[in-house]
Amino acid sequence: DYEAAPRKAARIFSQEALQRRAEREGLVSVLFAQGAKLDQVLLHCEAIRTLAFSARKHCKFWRPFVVITDGPLPPEASAPLLADGLQVVEAKNSLGDFGARRQDNLQLNSWWLERGVAPTAVKLAVWNMTNFDRLLFLDADTLILGPVDELFELDTFASGLNPYSVHGVTEMERGSLRYRKHPGINTGVMLLQPSAQLTEEMAQSMDSGRLDRTAISEHLGQSDQPWLDAFWLQKSRRLGTARFASHKGARSFQGCDTSFSADWGAAGRRRRLDACSRGRARGRASADKGTERPWPHTPPRRVRRRASTRMRPHHWEQAHCVLPVEYDFFADYKAIRMHVWSESRERARLAEEGGVLPLDQNITDIAWAVKQYVEDYDQLLGSGVKILHWPGELRKPWQRWHQAVRSPWDEAWWTAHREMCQRSSAACVIHCE
Repeated sequence: DYEAAPRKAARIFSQEALQRRAEREGLVSVLFAQGAKLDQVLLHCEAIRTLAFSARKHCKFWRPFVVITDGPLPPEASAPLLADGLQVVEAKNSLGDFGARRQDNLQLNSWWLERGVAPTAVKLAVWNMTNFDRLLFLDADTLILGPVDELFELDTFASGLNPYSVHGVTEMERGSLRYRKHPGINTGVMLLQPSAQLTEEMAQSMDSGRLDRTAISEHLGQSDQPWLDAFWLQKSRRLGTARFASHKGARSFQGCDTSFSADWGAAGRRRRLDACSRGRARGRASADKGTERPWPHTPPRRVRRRASTRMRPHHWEQAHCVLPVEYDFFADYKAIRMHVWSESRERARLAEEGGVLPLDQNITDIAWAVKQYVEDYDQLLGSGVKILHWPGELRKPWQRWHQAVRSPWDEAWWTAHREMCQRSSAACVIHCE
């Protein structure tokens, strides 16, 4: 079913051939229009214009940018999009509402209530855009910071990663049941291959309501992300992280890990004693730490990771992957605080049980958390953050209009927005004096 990940690229394409291929690829975002107030539509319209500007600024090849709406846009919103060269497509059939209208639980419908829009599955319409071979879907609250052309090399569905989200699934393998943990996905960034067959299958699943009561939906609510997470878990095998290699300034897809290796909150590679504990207190009880662990007296070093087996699925029926964190980096305060808080708790526990590497003892909790992502979880692959994402309501960069409350990531969005407004022939509605 799979092709082993090649050691070297098997084919070399000319720049002209790559550009012709890119014209069959595209970027797409969704603009909710039904049930939303005009000022909210205009604001998200400008966010999408900023996103499209960042894509054209950083991507190596030109690709069309499409905006899908769930209804007709007011001229005040459509005119700036068209002036910036974006295509606007009105979805004729929203395919459903992820079961939100069938639920009377306000908590399960909170995603729609917080945003003031009517429940709609218009996001699924991207799979019906069969005039494209591949599409990179991006939420309006994302921003591209570097080239992402390598994502279009994937032949299967791949989605952003939802850190600390894990699904336990019982699967049949070789005639026996196996319990496995799979990472949760974030649908703010998705690389997909449009298919009329898959669109029809999604529509049937939506009509039947069979995914409305999954454990994921019951926990995360009735919106696109839990629904798509549950759909793809039952659709095909979920592999691990997609891997890319750099060569002469360009990145190429190498395959996906056969399984997801990160164990959130487990810093096993850092379980080391300091020199004093190794030399004097080995095996003896300590009043505040308990029995010391008799680790061998070896100098601290970075642990070499075991090479992961990789696969390269040719179709979404076979398997799908999750993208590394840098392609869907959560930049909002809540997400970053949760990561630092979770890792600092694990760090404190390790210190009580046996200590950490001496070189890590005096670093800040933030530096520790970054080390976890890079060295233990192997999820930031060294190329820097490629796509920023501000998930959640009331955490967007355009809601941080005063410079005193902006993070460096927020400032990156405002810089891109300012450059877009300066170069666009259409007016901008967001102004900060």
